[in-house]
Amino acid sequence: MASTFGSIPRVSDIDEAIPETATNRQFPDGRLRPYVITHAGEPDTALLRIYWPIDNHEDINTDRKFRVLSQVLTLELNEVLREKEGATYSPSAFTSLPDTDPDYGYLAVSMEVSPDELDRLTQLIESVADKLVVGGVDSDTFDRAITPTLENLETSLENNGYWLNVIDEAQGRPETLDWHRTRGEVYSSMTAENISVMANVINPDRAIRVHVVPEG
Repeated sequence: MASTFGSIPRVSDIDEAIPETATNRQFPDGRLRPYVITHAGEPDTALLRIYWPIDNHEDINTDRKFRVLSQVLTLELNEVLREKEGATYSPSAFTSLPDTDPDYGYLAVSMEVSPDELDRLTQLIESVADKLVVGGVDSDTFDRAITPTLENLETSLENNGYWLNVIDEAQGRPETLDWHRTRGEVYSSMTAENISVMANVINPDRAIRVHVVPEG
């Protein structure tokens, strides 16, 4: 032990300070021009992502509403891209809401596309997202988003992995037991109007666009 773990210097013995960026993450300023990254994969495949920052999600119920918003956005995008345009793309919206950093998070959309469609589909995705801000979430789309969520809550109660995770989390963070107890009631009481309010984070002026394109 002395030659392994015992040889690791104590934090107080390390002179180099931890950079502020490692503990105080900041979402970059929005910009219309996309960040472009290259990949060495298939020459006919590109990746499109758009990120919208979420500045405050300290409350677990706020996190839950944002997750439902991401499901609503996924449904809306699939309806436009796959049903109305006949495209084979599979857009997916998701959130990153670290509970260790309640002032940093984002809502994002990701989709593999043809490189020559990047600009057009970026505009199309933003158009669909903006409609949620202006027109809100309609009751039909909300129902299609919340129903599988409620079904998954019921299914998880029969899953040993879920309960092991609840127990594991509760060892160091007892408040997660309340998260488990309240999740069914919180999701069941959500409304389309609740989720429409959350859509205000979709701000084109603060968005970050990323295009991952083939090399060459």
